[in-house]
Amino acid sequence: MDGHLPGRRGRGDPDPLALRPNPDPPVHRNHGARRPPAAPPGPFGHLSRRAAPVRLFVGVEPSAEAAAELRRLPRPDVVGVRWLRPEQWHATLRFLGRADPDEVRHAVAGWADGWMAGSTGGLPVAVLGPATEVLGDAVVVVPVVGLDDLAASVVEATAHLGEPPESRPFVGHVTLCRFKEGPPSGLVGRPVAASFPVGEVVLFHSRTLDVGPRTTGVAYEVLDRFPFG
Repeated sequence: MDGHLPGRRGRGDPDPLALRPNPDPPVHRNHGARRPPAAPPGPFGHLSRRAAPVRLFVGVEPSAEAAAELRRLPRPDVVGVRWLRPEQWHATLRFLGRADPDEVRHAVAGWADGWMAGSTGGLPVAVLGPATEVLGDAVVVVPVVGLDDLAASVVEATAHLGEPPESRPFVGHVTLCRFKEGPPSGLVGRPVAASFPVGEVVLFHSRTLDVGPRTTGVAYEVLDRFPFG
């Protein structure tokens, strides 16, 4: 993940189960009562309690005004460049890797309830800019400052979950695109000026997608939001 993101039947092959009539639910011989319906799914649907660990991270979403500023940046269609959709923009505070979503949810919910009580400066303010830049070898980002203390607090609250916290310094940013051969011409160094108060953090599920032959992509699914109490 940028901020630091599984025999299949052919499409034309019929499902053999679909060709069978759906039988009535079994009836108990003694008193003719039908079996009760299955229990409803858990709070996360397929990510119900005791589900297998999935790739998770905690982050911050830009405000509508900040996202509008990012939308003004050029997004040329260039071979080898994968753009994040605006609804996927975020600044990662803590990448947990594979972890139980319910355990993480419980830890972050408790932490968020007490965040404001322990904060002396009010809500943190995320400041985007001053310009787009290349981070690492294959990512164009917008730097974000003002989230260091928030990220450190999230790491402390979740250090016992998922992968061990990273030892390298926190670098706040919003990823715009990933590239193979080089960044899109004219994108790096574009001025950006936006800021917003951070009133909540978000728990994301990072999913790997097949987007073509020998090519994968990543999608970020919001599992829960945690406003500061």
